[in-house]
Formats: sequence, structure tokens, C-alpha cells
Amino acid sequence: MQRIWEINLALLGKWYWQMRVENMSLWCIVLLARYGEVGSKIAEEGWFNSVWWNNLINVKNGAGVGSGSWFDDNVRREAGDGAQTLFGWDPWIDGLVLKNNFSRLFDLATNKMATVAEMYSYGWVVEGEAR
Repeated sequence: MQRIWEINLALLGKWYWQMRVENMSLWCIVLLARYGEVGSKIAEEGWFNSVWWNNLINVKNGAGVGSGSWFDDNVRREAGDGAQTLFGWDPWIDGLVLKNNFSRLFDLATNKMATVAEMYSYGWVVEGEAR
């Protein structure tokens, strides 16, 4: 019986990983349509969540595996070329989410959904348009 629980945990972890990596795939778009969107990510809380979705969120949040968010604490995402990494929403610099750590600057941003690649293309210099 314990092996079934471990296999289920591993499969749910894989689903969550795929959701983070393939966020523009058809099945991710279907999940966005079904569960809604918060900050360009699939909403975690809602009145009409399925058992599968609640289990997936529980795995993401570390339920049944100890304390903390074991998935986010142990899996890192590299920005790569920055095209799939949101500048303010994704933890791409030492695991920090810029909108949380620099909330005042985030509030002043005109494009809150910009990717790292878009911000880089605007220019990082003092007179650059990255705002």
C-alpha cells in the first residue's frame, strides 16, 4: 500500500513539473480555462476543484511529505533565454519572487506580465525603457 502512495506522489509531482515547464501547451491552456488564472499561473483555490487538482496542489504545497513546500524548495527553474520566465512573478533570481520582495517597484511597473527576455530587450541601463 505504501508503494501506491509513493507512486501517486511521484506522478502528481511530474504533473506539477509539466505544468510549470509546458505552460503554453494545450493541456495547460485547458487547465487555465477550467481553474482560472492568477498572475499568469493556474489558480490553486476555487469552489469547483476536482479531487485530482486538490491532490496536485497538496503535493505542490508539501502535504504529507513533512513541512514546507518540498517541490518548490527542491526544484529550481532556470530562466534560460527568459522567454518563458515572468520577470515579476517567477522565482528566477536566487529563488526570489520580485513582486514579493520589491512590491513597491512591482506596483509601479507598467507591464506586470513582462518576461525576463522582454525586460532585457527594453534595456537594463539607466536610460533604458525597462519599466
